[in-house]
Amino acid sequence: MDPLSITTSVIALVQALGVGVKFFSSMRQIPADFCDLSNELTDLQAVAEQVKTSLQEMENGETKNAAVPGITASAIQTLEDDFASIIHELEALCGRLQKSDRHADIVGELRVSKRKWLREKDNVARLRAKASKTKQSLMLRFIALISSQSTRQTKVVLDGQQAFSACFKTMNDRIEAGNAGLRETQSKNNDICASLHRMLAAEATSAELSLPSTPHGQRSNAEVDEPLSSISVHASLRQ
Repeated sequence: MDPLSITTSVIALVQALGVGVKFFSSMRQIPADFCDLSNELTDLQAVAEQVKTSLQEMENGETKNAAVPGITASAIQTLEDDFASIIHELEALCGRLQKSDRHADIVGELRVSKRKWLREKDNVARLRAKASKTKQSLMLRFIALISSQSTRQTKVVLDGQQAFSACFKTMNDRIEAGNAGLRETQSKNNDICASLHRMLAAEATSAELSLPSTPHGQRSNAEVDEPLSSISVHASLRQ
């Protein structure tokens, strides 16, 4: 039997407990036995509310069909029977208290005769004991359910962390490979630039060596020949 099959019974229990607790709180001068019952029902309601929330979260999550340790078909059936018994006895008790000898004061609070309180004393004690037992049983099942969910959630978190680590490592490896490629390309560009600088320097040196050298203080042949050519032209004109 699926643990989620008990959800409907838990919801019905929570609703019935809410009605019963509200009814007792509306009564005036309630005896101590009824106060104890009301407190026990309130505690059971709180536990049942937690179980209901947990079951609904489980039903809406990925663990819907997962087995829960400690929650067997017989355990679920026992809880459902206890819920039904408590609901029946609580409704019957409230119904008897609401009969003809109930009175309402000016502020609307219900009052019940002392004789009726005494008649219901044993029924109240029995219902309180049953509510306490069911609360303890439900708490044990609730702990098993939470423990099971916690284990699965922890596994999901660990799997997520491992997947994230693997993804991060892959991304880091790709980035490192890209950086290595950039460094290799930069190194090649630096080598090419260095080669071009060496070629340019060699060509500049070769060009300087190919130019004719002129001793210091002497003029070049072109500068000496130019005046001589001018003298020859003037001589020719005079003739």
